[in-house]
Amino acid sequence: MKVIQSQNRNSGEISFVVWIRTIAVLLILLCHLTQTHQNEYIIMSSQIFNVGVNIFIIISGFLFGRLGVKPPYRKWLLKRLKRIFIPYWSFLVILLTIQIARDVFFEWKCIIYSFLGVHGFTYAIPGAEHTWFISAILLCYMFTPLICAITDRIIKTNCKLLFVVFLFSLGLLPIGIAFFPNSAILITVPFYTLAYMLGRYWHDNEMSAKEALVALSVSAISFIFRFCLRFWIDGTFIYDSIVAPYSHYIAGFGIFMASAWLFKRKPWSVVTFISTISFEIYLFHYMFMWPPLSVMAFTGSWCINAIVAVNLAVLTAVIIHHFVDLTNSRHNNNCNKR
Repeated sequence: MKVIQSQNRNSGEISFVVWIRTIAVLLILLCHLTQTHQNEYIIMSSQIFNVGVNIFIIISGFLFGRLGVKPPYRKWLLKRLKRIFIPYWSFLVILLTIQIARDVFFEWKCIIYSFLGVHGFTYAIPGAEHTWFISAILLCYMFTPLICAITDRIIKTNCKLLFVVFLFSLGLLPIGIAFFPNSAILITVPFYTLAYMLGRYWHDNEMSAKEALVALSVSAISFIFRFCLRFWIDGTFIYDSIVAPYSHYIAGFGIFMASAWLFKRKPWSVVTFISTISFEIYLFHYMFMWPPLSVMAFTGSWCINAIVAVNLAVLTAVIIHHFVDLTNSRHNNNCNKR
């Protein structure tokens, strides 16, 4: 059993990841936009587009598995926390200012938990419900050093049986986790770990057209399976806590794998641009589609309103991303002077 040490392993991202990150953020935009529509079937489609969040989790695990996470882990973790919290806190300050000005009532623990990133689904500031993702990805980061250590140990043993058992256990673990509170956040860890393992064993450009077609077919079947069960057991524990997350992550992995073949070419400049600010877009898009600053009633046309909302989200993301870059540059300059 070998870990693939590609020539570009430590040189940065491979091109299809830039493409798939852009696709993921576009899917998330569509997810929340379709929820504002009046048509029942268009609203239902948001359950498909929501796979963009799962793809973000997969991308993160894959890249850390591919590029490697080396000691000292504290330095790595601090770097990741800075990348997350500077734009995230910027978003919270702006949102909180608007909500206080609008005299919106919420508990103080919502503010504390949100700023710490441990709010999950329960204690988010109104207008920041979508940032449960922050709690999920921070949890994954906390486990990454352990995931790295376990993966290295399995590689050193060179035991295929141990490798298979570990993967099989990860695949079943979400079923057990489903019985815990906030299981939707907790189950990101085993799927993130699977993505990390995928990154460690990844060959550059290894996907063939046939394999890509199979991957897309698996994604389609996963969605079909979910919607079929939705009509029979929607609202039950099995559907909400097991069927829904499994179907989305299976579909997410399928889309991710197929993208490795579909997007071998160098990303277009606009794709790279959107990929670069994708996290900031994710943070700020929601407020322009839902209160406090929703523009979805700006005109009588849902399409025009959607275009306005997306452009506002992108513009805000560019400004915040630039602010983060300036903050990081000043911090690095201060560190160099010391």
